[in-house]
Amino acid sequence: MRRLDRYILSELLITLVYCLGGFLTFWISTDLFSELDEFQEKKLGLLDLIEYYFYAVPQFLVIVMPIALLLAILYTLSTHSRYNELTAIRCAGVSLWRLCTPHLLIGALFSIILFGINEFWTPISEEKTFEILHRNVSMEDYETKRGHLLRNINFSNSKEKRHWRFEQFDFAENRTSNPITVTWEKKDGTNEKIVAAGGVRWKNGIWTFLDVQTFRDETPNIEDDPKRTSRAELEYDQFEETPEQIKAFHEFELLSNSRAAKGANISLKKIFQIRKFMDSFDQARIDKINTQFQARLAEPWTCLVVVLIAIPFGAPIGRRNALVAVSGGIFICFGFFVLQRLGLALGTAGYIPAWLAAWFPNLLFGISGILLTTRIQ
Repeated sequence: MRRLDRYILSELLITLVYCLGGFLTFWISTDLFSELDEFQEKKLGLLDLIEYYFYAVPQFLVIVMPIALLLAILYTLSTHSRYNELTAIRCAGVSLWRLCTPHLLIGALFSIILFGINEFWTPISEEKTFEILHRNVSMEDYETKRGHLLRNINFSNSKEKRHWRFEQFDFAENRTSNPITVTWEKKDGTNEKIVAAGGVRWKNGIWTFLDVQTFRDETPNIEDDPKRTSRAELEYDQFEETPEQIKAFHEFELLSNSRAAKGANISLKKIFQIRKFMDSFDQARIDKINTQFQARLAEPWTCLVVVLIAIPFGAPIGRRNALVAVSGGIFICFGFFVLQRLGLALGTAGYIPAWLAAWFPNLLFGISGILLTTRIQ
């Protein structure tokens, strides 16, 4: 790496560390004071709080990384310009795009990191913070609040014409002792029904039903009494549904349009599981899941977009107040985030295509940043 690149990168990283550290300190202090009563009610000690905030950091980084990156780039470029460093570098024959290569690389790297945090670290973070916060509650309450113990689940696999009805299911143990009903239409046209009064467990791809009665109607179009058999235990390895898929589907059903419009709330792993059963979805559900999918892909690139926004505001040559450039960039970036939310709301409601709802803000502000940077070359 050239000496110039090392210098620009070091200045950016120092400012970025200060921005992230400042935001982190402010967030922890305000969150601690606002949630102090709840922490005391949950009987958390000092070590519990340190552990809690250690695992809560990824959830905060997802929000603050683009903002901190924007402020750091605006400030460092404005400072370089104010002390005529940009003038000297440009006079040496270095183009603005070449000069800002470290900023663009950091933006791309942050986008990749943000994608990884969203997909892999945040789910673990949410799990750990919930576990720490509810260490002193009863196990049943803990599993219910944690999201592992769900009730009144209705799940349909339209491809296989199969419907599941759970009174309750423990997704931590992949089992329930409460009654469960499964009905489906077989390929030969017969209807079959399983009623497991003793519940069900799932292990190694096999559903095991307990205290079972099975009903089979060989003439489904005629009101005849179905054939009935009873047994203590029944194993099925032909069912393609898994507890993970059922839970993902149930969480999607509980996701309101207003919450979906605020951002990508479902991981790509769960989205792929849900989309296997889209044949049974109405248009409203299709619009919502497709918008969530596109938003999950588009949101991490916010870090690169804010770099493209920051460069033309921070890089013009001349002795200027850094506060002016920072204020202008923040105002434009605020418009970007507003348009991002508006696009997701319109896409979730089905007014515009999902890809346009998620990617239009990125494309509009990214291309605008490129054009503005080209004008000051």
